[in-house]
Formats: sequence, C-alpha cells, structure tokens
Amino acid sequence: MTASRTWAVGSVALRSVFTINDSPARWPIALKAALTMAIPLAIGILAGREGLGLIAGLGAFTVLYGPTTAGRFRLRLMLVVAVGLLGCLGLGVVAASYPWLLVPFMVVVAVVAAVLCNTLKVGPPGSYFFVLETGIGYYLVAHAGHHGGELLLAATSGAIVAIIVGMSDLIVDPHRPERRAVQAAERAVSAFETAEHDLRAARSRASTALHHAWTTLRDATGPRAGRVPAGLVGLTAELQGIHDRHLTRLASSAGVTEGDPLHPRGVAHDTDDRVDLAAEDLGVDAEQLRETALGRPEPSYLLRSSLRWPSEVLLIALRLAVATTIAGAIASAIGSDHVYWAVAFAALVLHQGGSRVAQTTRGLQRLLGTLAGLLVFGVIIAIHPSSWGLLLVVVLLQFSVEMLVTRNYALAVVVITPLALTIATGGNFDHPMGAVVRDRAVDTLIGVAVALCVLWLTMPRSSAVRFVRAAKVRTLEGIAAVVADLAAGRVTGRDEQEHRRVLYFQLLEGEGTTGRAKADDPVRVEPYLDYARAVTQLGYLVLAAAWHPELRHDQELFSHAAQVLDSLAGSDPSGPEDAAGLAARVSALSALITQWQKEIADDDLRPDIVVDPPA
Repeated sequence: MTASRTWAVGSVALRSVFTINDSPARWPIALKAALTMAIPLAIGILAGREGLGLIAGLGAFTVLYGPTTAGRFRLRLMLVVAVGLLGCLGLGVVAASYPWLLVPFMVVVAVVAAVLCNTLKVGPPGSYFFVLETGIGYYLVAHAGHHGGELLLAATSGAIVAIIVGMSDLIVDPHRPERRAVQAAERAVSAFETAEHDLRAARSRASTALHHAWTTLRDATGPRAGRVPAGLVGLTAELQGIHDRHLTRLASSAGVTEGDPLHPRGVAHDTDDRVDLAAEDLGVDAEQLRETALGRPEPSYLLRSSLRWPSEVLLIALRLAVATTIAGAIASAIGSDHVYWAVAFAALVLHQGGSRVAQTTRGLQRLLGTLAGLLVFGVIIAIHPSSWGLLLVVVLLQFSVEMLVTRNYALAVVVITPLALTIATGGNFDHPMGAVVRDRAVDTLIGVAVALCVLWLTMPRSSAVRFVRAAKVRTLEGIAAVVADLAAGRVTGRDEQEHRRVLYFQLLEGEGTTGRAKADDPVRVEPYLDYARAVTQLGYLVLAAAWHPELRHDQELFSHAAQVLDSLAGSDPSGPEDAAGLAARVSALSALITQWQKEIADDDLRPDIVVDPPA
C-alpha cells in the first residue's frame, strides 16, 4: 500500500472516531437490553448470589439479536441464538479442564459462527458474542473458580429472560415490525421516484428497503404459508402497490417510457384500491396475492452460494482462522491469563467483513475505545459499588451501549469494555484489578494488530476484480434461472418465486460487493464498473419482464435469451475476457429484451440482436 493510500485510510479511520452518525430511534431496543440485564441481576442480589446474576448476562445477550424482525422469525432466531451461545459457553467450560483446547475451540467458533451469521444475514451483533462466550466460560471456571454447571444454569436463565423481554413489545402491537418495514419501503421508493441525481444510489436504497419489507412479511407468515394472516393482508397489498411503483420507476430509469412495450402498463394500480380489494377476501391464497413476493432466499441456497469460491464469506472465514490462531498463539506465548481476550478482539475486527478501509476503521475504533473503556472500568473499581449500585452501573452501561452503537462505534466500545469486564469478573473487584486492566490492554493490542496485519496481507489487491466478477456470475445465474422459467412458460409457482427471490438477492449482494471492491482497489476495479452496471440493469429488466402481464408470456423471446445466457452465466470469474467485452455482451442481451414488441408476431428484430459467445 502506497504512503498516500496509507494516509488516506488512516485519516478516514481517525475522522470516524469523532463522527456522530444519524440513527433511527434506539431507545426501545436499549430499554429492552437494559431490562434483560437488570432482571436476573436483581434476582441474584436478592438471593445473595449477585455474581451468578451478572453471569446470567451471558445468556441475556440473546436479546440483541433480531430486535426489529417479525415476531415469528424473531422467536425462532432468539431460540437458535440462545442454544448457540449456551453451546459456546459449554465449550469454554470444557476447555477449562483442557486449556490447550481453548484457542482451537475459539478459532472454530469464530469461523463457523461468522460463516453462518454472514451467510444467513443474521445482522448485528453478528458472530462476536459466540466467540466471547467461549472465552469467558473458560476464564470463569479456570481462573475465577466458578462451577461449569452453575454458569450454564445462570446463562440459561438469562436467555429465558431475554426471549421473554425480546418478544414483549409484540404483545401490544404484534405487526409493528412489518408495518415499519412497509413504511420504510414507501419512503425509499418515493425518494427513488423523485430523485434527479445519483439514480443508482436511490435505486439501491429503494431496492434494499423493498427487499427488507418483503423479507419481513415473509418472515411473519413463514416461507411455506398457504394463506396470508388476516392482520397482514392490507400490509401485503400495500407493499404490492409500492412494489409496482418501484417497477415503473425502474422501467423509466432504464429509458422505458409509458407507451413502450416493456413499460409495466396494466401492473400498477392505486394502492388504496388494492388494499380494499384484498380486504374483501381475507382467505386469499398467499401465492396469488404475493405473485411478486420477494424476500430472503432459502437458507440452503444461501449456504451453497457463500461456500463457493470466490466468496466474501469464505474470505472472512479465512482471515478469521489465520488472525485468531496467531493472536491466540502470541497471547499464549507471553503467558497471558486472558488469551481469550486477544482471540476475541482479533475476531471482532474481522467478523463482519466489509472493505479493508471499513475494517481498519473498526479496528482503530475498537482499540481507542477499549483503552478509554479500561479507564472507565478503573473508575468502577475505585468506586467499588454496592450490590444495588452494581445493578445501576450495569443497567446504565447496557442502555448506553445500545444507544451509541449505531451513532459512534468508538464511543460504544468505551461502554462495552467495562460492561464485558464486569460480567467476566462476576462483579468481584477484590482481585488485583490493576493486572486485569493491564492484561486487557496488552491483549487488545495483540488482537487488533494481528487482525489488521492479516487484513492487509491476505489476498492480493487484484483479487477485488475476481470478487466483482464472481458476484456478477452469480447474478447472471439468477437471471438465467428466471429466463428459463419464462422460456418454459412457468411464472407463478413456488420454484419460480424462489428464483426471483434469488435474483433480487444477488442484485443487492452484487452491488454491495462491487462497492467494497471499488473501495479496496479503485484502479483495477474501475474498468469493470460498466460490466457490473450492465449486469445489474439486465437483472432488473428480467425481473420487470417476469412481472410484466404480457411480456412474461413470450416464450420464444426468452428461449433465445436463455441460449445467450448459458455462456455468460457459466463464465469463469478469473477468466481472461476483458471488462469491455463482458459489458458489451450483457448490454446486447438487455437490448434483446428492451426491443421486444408484442405487435410483431414474427419478430424481425431478434435475428439482428447478435450476442456471440466467447471463442
């Protein structure tokens, strides 16, 4: 990396430390998180076991997962997370009897949890807490003298409280997450409709919000639901109206105006009319009502896709495996009693992925925030709060973490550090805390330094182009599946809906991959941006065709397009074909669709659209 590039990365990271970001209201989430910590700790204090009350916080972390998701999905997610956290805590307990297993256990947990959380789009806080649970479980048994059974029982009680508190907001308003998601989609699509500049960014925001809304509704009903619940019929119909507006704007942004054959005439309807119509028949079949339904693809597809190299998820796993192993080895070699802290910090910097700049920024924020947080922990030690004072400290810390985490990560870390240390010590401040603070500072430096070195030394910068091409190949494969459906006259079945979900998902993923690759290697990626845009444009055109009331029935057109796509979708991401050649072939295929004219029975345009496969 050049000196100028190093300076640019460093300046971005430093500015982020002092930047306060905009954020949606977080106080409901913060309140639930604080309450989840307070309840078991209060019970522990009353029972004279405040240490176990604090340790219950290891299960209480469950409340942080999926706080704004639909109720049906949230409950399943929290149950799975709770079992995962307890299982990782159990690994730490086992490692206390066999200390040589600690680092291997934490490395495996870091890799597996990161792959699953990133693949299945679990969202923040991601895989980090699974790694931390393993380390804390080891420390509390091996060094703090707790019994493994007590730890697991306390953490289980915390997880139960977390699930109850995490679901409590749905008692009053069971469909609030779905309604908020639809409202967010409406705002984003409205902004896309009125955008005059930077249309790609507006389209991306609208597409992402629409995808999230469909995902939330699908999560609420279940992927195999045969009927839409009565409470969601109106929201589903409203979202279809928003979806139609998005489709119309996509057509116009691609140069397809009203009166052109590809324009979705006959699709867009007045939203209020659709809601009223849907409300007349609450027994409407879910597949008929959601013919355009999108949302999260099936987990089996997501896993297959993410485990196919080149893949950003596999790159995250590779970096995590190397960084956590090295950090653990270094901390062990210097005789640290808190090896798990170095491993956990290395995982924390890398577990969410992103561009190198973003991860470097996160590492610097974590380092500076932790060093400041150790000072806060020192103040707590000096105060040596009483049992109820400790309850107040923990509640305030947990509430502050959730309020700050989306606004300024460095400030959030200042609060996370004393909270994690308070839980890890079980509130016992009688041990030599100066040594604890010193060890945490050293282990933090080890973890962050190793993670950043691995980040910048693994995979050459030129690999960014491979990731762009691989993402676009996956998108082309999604396009090919939808085109094959149209060529065969299949439109509304479950498999066809799943193919459209996959394509929409890959369109969004591909744009994100391209943005990260451009940030990592702008010079080499720049020539491929036209190709990336051409694939994205083709994907949206094919989706528009699949939703078009007439075009989607032109099997001859899509049979011809399917033949062309065979060569494009099967191309090698590391192949020799240049960016301009790829972009030209994809753009020609887009022209094949946009020049469709249903009035010409014997379409003379099709032979003129020549898209030669590579030699």
